[in-house]
Amino acid sequence: MVTKEITKELVEQQMNSTLSYFPWGGKVIAVRQNQWGEWIADCKIPGHYSRDCDGPGGHYYRMEDADCPIRQFMVLLEYHESRFGMEPWWMTRYFEAKNDKRFYTFPEEGGFFDPDAPRSPYILAKIKATIEEHPCQWELQEMWGAFSDIPINTDDEIEKPFYFWEAGTSRFEIWHWFDNLCPNGLAVDLMGETPKNS
Repeated sequence: MVTKEITKELVEQQMNSTLSYFPWGGKVIAVRQNQWGEWIADCKIPGHYSRDCDGPGGHYYRMEDADCPIRQFMVLLEYHESRFGMEPWWMTRYFEAKNDKRFYTFPEEGGFFDPDAPRSPYILAKIKATIEEHPCQWELQEMWGAFSDIPINTDDEIEKPFYFWEAGTSRFEIWHWFDNLCPNGLAVDLMGETPKNS
């Protein structure tokens, strides 16, 4: 029977299965959740790596080498119910990460959400509700970065639509929305300020 609960053991199992399809394989050596509740996996990945000291041919690392490179991934698991006689299963997606955070990959991928695309208010509300229910740091960072390009008038209102907010919305309303979704607050998580208790 397939469990619907995401555990450390499940993440390790699913990611090890994914690594088995890498050209030279790989192995999960540590799994944890970051402060946002996102699953992070440290993995030993053998294979060819280019280093300045190795010349143009790079160097081949084996799994048993003490200096075999360790790469970090953010792992997303999505449960799928049984269909057409198939057993229930987990779909695994993974993204390069560093320091327990996903790399900024949205510009290359075209963005997780195009705010200029035509959508009904109902669809916008559903997208907003999904983000509020399951806030992800990398989504909020991408949105916050885009907010810096939005013009603000002398009344502290945005002059053009921004994601879910119409032109004329107070910038403080938007700030408050971000602040509520950040575990350590907007200033620390998205603006880079040092926590007061550190």
